[in-house]
Amino acid sequence: QKHGHRPVVLVGGGTTKVGDPSGKDESRQLLDEATIQSNIDGISSVFDKFIEFGTDKAILVNNADWLDSLGYVEFLRTVGAQVTVNRMLS
Repeated sequence: QKHGHRPVVLVGGGTTKVGDPSGKDESRQLLDEATIQSNIDGISSVFDKFIEFGTDKAILVNNADWLDSLGYVEFLRTVGAQVTVNRMLS
């Protein structure tokens, strides 16, 4: 930002809605919308110390903004509960 660039901070509000065992025996606890928003607010406050958000400044983008409208999260919650991400990708 100090050198003329416009930072984009991408947060995973959509992908955090998917429980993935990630090599563990149990799925990640699914978070409610209020908890997800609280986490995003916390992440944003960390970035506030380093970059300036606003019009023509840094932007914070939440992947839930486009993933939720695709029905992708619901699909992954259903399928993801049955298999790991590694298995889906193989």
